[in-house]
Amino acid sequence: MATVELRAVRPEDVDAVRSLVARTVIETYGAFCPAVAEAARRDPAGFISARLTFLGGWMARRSDGGGALGVVLTEGDLLQELFVAPEAQGRGVGRLLLAVAEREIFGRGHDVARLHVAEPNAGARRFYAAHGWSATAIRTPHPRWDFAMIEMRKEQTPPDRPRPG
Repeated sequence: MATVELRAVRPEDVDAVRSLVARTVIETYGAFCPAVAEAARRDPAGFISARLTFLGGWMARRSDGGGALGVVLTEGDLLQELFVAPEAQGRGVGRLLLAVAEREIFGRGHDVARLHVAEPNAGARRFYAAHGWSATAIRTPHPRWDFAMIEMRKEQTPPDRPRPG
C-alpha cells in the first residue's frame, strides 16, 4: 500500500467518505446486525444522515491519490465517529486516526475522552482497549438498531507522568 496522508475532510471528500463508511458498516456490522448492513447496501448515500458530512473531521487517504482509508470526527470530549476501510484495517490507519482524535479532545482541555461503541463489535472494543480505553458501566440502546452501545473512556496522561504500557 502507498504511504498514508492525513488531512482535514474537504467538501469534495464527502461522497468518498460516505462510501467508505457504508462499505465499513456492511462488512463490520453485517456480522451482528444484518439490518444495518442491508440498509447501507440498499442506499449507501442515504444511509448516513445528511447532517453527518464529516466536515471538521480528519481523513486518512493513500498518498498516491487513491481513495479514503479512514475517517474520524470528534466533538467536545466525544470521539463521535471512527471508520477504517476494511482493506486498511490492521495497517495502522485506525491507530493514526485515534491518535488525532485523542489529541483534538485533550487539546480542547478535556481530561477524559469518551466514545460509544456497538456492544457486539468485539473487534472495535479490543482495538480501543489496546489503546488505553476502558469500558464503563454505561450501556444504552442504539436509537435505531437492535443492539446496545457501550461507553468507553480514556483519561489524559499528564505530560510529567509516563504513559502505561
